[in-house]
Amino acid sequence: MFDRELFLGMRGVYYIWHGEWADPEIEYYGNLYNYWDVVDAMIDVQRSFDNVALRGKSDDVVWNFIVRLNYRTKLMIFKEAIYSIQGY
Repeated sequence: MFDRELFLGMRGVYYIWHGEWADPEIEYYGNLYNYWDVVDAMIDVQRSFDNVALRGKSDDVVWNFIVRLNYRTKLMIFKEAIYSIQGY
């Protein structure tokens, strides 16, 4: 399903993973976020960029597209997802 991804933050290393737990969490700048909320937000952020190739595609297809992006782009999408969860 979702692949394991690594994001480097300014304060350390944060993993996004597909785990066995019901509600795995991601710590980012001292705040905890539910893993699936972050994944959903990242998918929504990528869709908001209005990529024609991804229009109408499933969440798995969009996530696999994100996984193949370069590090800087993934980190930007990750940060935008956190901002959207925070309501910015």
